[in-house]
Amino acid sequence: MNTALTLDDYLVIVAQAWRETLPEVEFRADRSWADGGADSLKSLQLIMRLEDSLCMSIPLDLLRPETTPAMLSTLLHSSGQG
Repeated sequence: MNTALTLDDYLVIVAQAWRETLPEVEFRADRSWADGGADSLKSLQLIMRLEDSLCMSIPLDLLRPETTPAMLSTLLHSSGQG
C-alpha cells in the first residue's frame, strides 16, 4: 500500500499528524521537532498517529530534535519503498 504514495502524500500525512500532535504550534515543513517544543510524550504520539495512518511500523529514532516534517516525510517515503 505505502509504495503507491508519493513524497508529497507523505508530507500531507506527516503535516496532519504534526498538527494533531502540536495544535498550538504553527506548522512549517522546515520547523524542527525541537523548535516545535515537543517532548518525549509528543514524540510517541506523533509516531503512533503516523503508524495508524500509514499502516506501518516506524522506529522512534526517526524522530530526532532536528527532524523537520520535510525530513520525516523523506525518511518515511524511503522506508515505504522497501
